[in-house]
Parts: sequence; C-alpha cells; structure tokens
Amino acid sequence: FQYVTPTGTTTTNYNGQANCAVPNLAAANFIALEQNIKLFPNPATDILRINLGDSDLEEGVQSISLYDLNGKILFKTNHFIPSLDIKNVSKGNYFVKIQFENSVVTKKLIVK
Repeated sequence: FQYVTPTGTTTTNYNGQANCAVPNLAAANFIALEQNIKLFPNPATDILRINLGDSDLEEGVQSISLYDLNGKILFKTNHFIPSLDIKNVSKGNYFVKIQFENSVVTKKLIVK
C-alpha cells in the first residue's frame, strides 16, 4: 500500500501513527429513527396508529408485527399500514416490531 504524507510525498514504508475518527452513523441514525416512531394512543383500546415521523420511511417498511410477551405473533403485515385494529386483542402488554431493511424498531404497547 502507498501512504501519502501530509507534504504530498508517497512511501510504502510508513512506520508512524495515523489518527482517524470513524463516526458511528448507524447508531445515530437508529436512535433518531427509534425516537421518531410514535404509537398512539398508548394505552390503546381499539385502533392503534403508527407514525414513522417521515412519510419517506413508509416505503422502507418490510413488516409490522404485534407480539405478546411470550413472543407469539398476533398480527403481521409485509408493508406499512398507518393503523392496526386491536379491538379483538386482550388487555395487556405487547410489542410492536417494525422491520426496515437495515434496522428493527420495537415499541411497547399497552392495550386496555
């Protein structure tokens, strides 16, 4: 490999240190994505609304799933839907998992 020095010369025998910073954009993007997704109302009784915070994200949704606390899937769709009918879901705590191509966001849901 060839190293280009700050003065512009090249060498193949570099024995020094190189400082570099690699930003962790994936973590920053995930945190922003997770914070922007809203489930409402929560607690819910009959209809649960899903807001991704950015309509451009809707096309990137690969699935939306509703899980009970035992991990059993109660509902799954393979595309974005803005609301779920939960009238027939028993009262309790659940998880809504939204799968994107490169990330997954899981939110807690309370059904009353």
